Amino acid sequence: MTLITGLRCSDAVVLGSDSQITLEGGLKAEGPKLFCSPHGIIWGMAGRIAATQAVAAHFKELILDSNPDRDAGRQGVRKVMRLAAEEMQDADGRISGGPFQGLFAWYSKTEDQFFLLKARSDGIVELQEQGYGAVGSPSSNELARFAFFGFSSSGHLEYETLPLETAKMLVHTVTEDAVNASAHGVDGPVQLAVATAGGAEVLEAVDLKPVQDTAAAFKMHQADFLERVDARTRHDDVSGLDPGARDL
Repeated sequence: MTLITGLRCSDAVVLGSDSQITLEGGLKAEGPKLFCSPHGIIWGMAGRIAATQAVAAHFKELILDSNPDRDAGRQGVRKVMRLAAEEMQDADGRISGGPFQGLFAWYSKTEDQFFLLKARSDGIVELQEQGYGAVGSPSSNELARFAFFGFSSSGHLEYETLPLETAKMLVHTVTEDAVNASAHGVDGPVQLAVATAGGAEVLEAVDLKPVQDTAAAFKMHQADFLERVDARTRHDDVSGLDPGARDL
């Protein structure tokens, strides 16, 4: 199973994912789930490894300008997804291993904008106008909903003005929370990829360490805040009782 998350902020688009892959025979291992195309598009797939490999291969052959505009990027993503789906069809026209979907993000130089796109193997592509999104393989769609809720419940942060470092921390936190909520099938350290006006990349472990530290500190702050609120609430409840009731 796979979880891919994405968030568009003021000066970048950030993708997150789990890092557990399923090999032939059901063997679990840690491996890359986020990638960068030659055109500056960062992406991640929820589906079989074969689907990811097919999309990567067709991206290498795709004729597309770097940092494409919205329509060109959208058509490019639709094309590689369609070609990958056709490649994986069996004799009955069904996709071997089932349908797949992914998140794709990039910076458009001509439009000076960032785009986050959800694409499915049936040819449907959707720009994530709300600024965030999440996809999961068919057996982990509940995790995608969990991550989606994590983003939507943080909407007060106003994503369009959110700085990159804060966006990385939020994507890491939402993705990790969803992974930890999984009973099985999704595991491993969170991976991040970033597309900015200066370039696109999948972050190495050394670049992830500060994000992990910030996310951990953020969670501790949240826990401390909730504990203080809970203690104050319990104190107020007791204070509102008459003296005789307090002794009951």
